[in-house]
Amino acid sequence: MLLISAILLVGCNAQSNTENAKKTERYGDEIKEKTKTSDNTIKANIDTDLPSGMLFEISEKSEDGTTLEKQTGEIGVLGGIKGTFEDVKPGNYTLTYTTLPLEEQSKKVQEKIKEADKTFDGQFIKNGVLNKVETVTLTGSDKEDKKESENVSFKDEAEQGSERYTATAGKILYNNDTTNITGQRYHFSGEIIQKLQVDGESAWLVKNDVGYVMPVFSEDFDAAVGDNVEIWGTLTGDGYQASDFKVDNIVGMTGSMRIVQLNINGKEIQ
Repeated sequence: MLLISAILLVGCNAQSNTENAKKTERYGDEIKEKTKTSDNTIKANIDTDLPSGMLFEISEKSEDGTTLEKQTGEIGVLGGIKGTFEDVKPGNYTLTYTTLPLEEQSKKVQEKIKEADKTFDGQFIKNGVLNKVETVTLTGSDKEDKKESENVSFKDEAEQGSERYTATAGKILYNNDTTNITGQRYHFSGEIIQKLQVDGESAWLVKNDVGYVMPVFSEDFDAAVGDNVEIWGTLTGDGYQASDFKVDNIVGMTGSMRIVQLNINGKEIQ
């Protein structure tokens, strides 16, 4: 009987080792930092290759040892980990992104990892949890908010950009083999016809008066479908198939943009 048990145990271990040997890729090897800062806010953000639904924590610590309240949540559909720290003083900060241990994750997440063709031991995985450290610097604002002249200057440049790259039929507002417009200052206005997620980020579909529908990443701005918005921002350079959004559009592929200054229903927001 002891001999049979030993043979069965060896067989099970051999099967487990064989299954692990077949997994040639690892979770935790691919991370892209996308954190942004403003006058007194840090928007922590990284893209990962970890499965959606995993519970995470983001902690923040300053050079003088001050810690801020942890941000928690679930990893997004595309692997995003995000958290916002507000009312932050100028200085250097260390952000630490971690996931909860696997035994504290949901059964669904545990099964997803177990059945995946990857092992959970990539370069950013330590002792079975994600451990990614990022350093950011918050410079703070001037004594007052941005001068009105600077705002006008940005708006002027954005409006000049929209005259150069018009949002009309047949126009290209995304990068191609001959044009790179990433970061181009741009002005766009119209009605919000839909709110949705684009590449894991909150966005509005804004339709201008000639029928061009532009995805605009809304960040933390709050607006409703039907609101009229005027946006001064920057083009991302990314193009999207208009048909993917299932709305009428005068172009087959549309550009997209991010907000710098915003007006909603005639009221200036930023």
